[in-house]
Amino acid sequence: MFTPSARLYRIDQVPDHFREQFIISGYRHPRSSLKQCMRSIFEPTNETANFWTHFLPAVVFMRELYVMSRELDFVRDPYTYPMLAYLLSTCLFPTTSSLAHILNTMSDRARHICFFVDYLGISVYSLGVAIAYRAYSFPESLLGTLFADVFLVVAGVNTVCALFMSCETRFMRTGVWQKVFRVAAFCVPYLFDSLPLAYHIVVADGGGGSLYLHKLQFVFAFAACALYTSHIPERFSPGRFDIVGHSHQLFHICSGVASYFQILGVKHDLKARRGHLVANRHVLSFGMSIALIGGATLLGLTVLWAYSNRLDRVMSAEKRRTQTTKKPAAMMDGKTDAEMTRRRIGDGKNTQH
Repeated sequence: MFTPSARLYRIDQVPDHFREQFIISGYRHPRSSLKQCMRSIFEPTNETANFWTHFLPAVVFMRELYVMSRELDFVRDPYTYPMLAYLLSTCLFPTTSSLAHILNTMSDRARHICFFVDYLGISVYSLGVAIAYRAYSFPESLLGTLFADVFLVVAGVNTVCALFMSCETRFMRTGVWQKVFRVAAFCVPYLFDSLPLAYHIVVADGGGGSLYLHKLQFVFAFAACALYTSHIPERFSPGRFDIVGHSHQLFHICSGVASYFQILGVKHDLKARRGHLVANRHVLSFGMSIALIGGATLLGLTVLWAYSNRLDRVMSAEKRRTQTTKKPAAMMDGKTDAEMTRRRIGDGKNTQH
């Protein structure tokens, strides 16, 4: 039985849906208070480094936004609007991720809501990347083509579909298909966004300019994907990397480095191609940059509201079912209703983030 405390727990002491594959110790109380969650930022739990490996990149990206705001006129210069939309989305995703990792043990419901918000940050970021690429990094030979015309439309659809798909996985049984759908929700938008750069590197131009920075971004992005899906190194030594060094922390580091090289590459393209893009009227409007990212965020919040309501219905139905089937035995054992309802929505299987 759990009683609130600052001590940490092993995998066999926490509910199934709070468990992570190959992570044996360092779990926090699944009914932690806000104060306990914030205090755990400075304690050796299995989520502490998950927080810092995205909180620190968020600070770095916010500094980049501040520096760029001093160099560029984000208010009166339409050419810079896509850069502002992109940088805002780049600051958003590590911020929502770090908050999700530190606050997800406040309750069963809070855990799901935290990662819903995390998925929103990732989805909006994918659209921000598409806006930046279309504005500054599109290959010259693709400008004016049908692909250029529909690029942001498809990216917007990808953003919404990715959010739906990733949120839906929290209601799926744990297994291969859950992992496949969640990885696809993250990877498909990234792969689509990267098509213009891949074309530039492989077909049109093998080097020069910002392409070296974008190549480094690809290296770290694919490393992040490999770490997320493989659970290496903890897969080979469960318990050894519980606090520091497990795959999700390394995934955060690689994704943060990839995003940093991406920022540098986009910044180079913005400055180097300004004259040509402005002269040929290839500048994205306010509606296709700031308004687009803002609209996608509002739509995403609507999706989260719908999934939060669905979550409440599922948890209420589970609570009623549990009370009906378990209350007689619980009364004999002296268990409380609150203790009986501390279980996963669905079938009692693990739901990882």
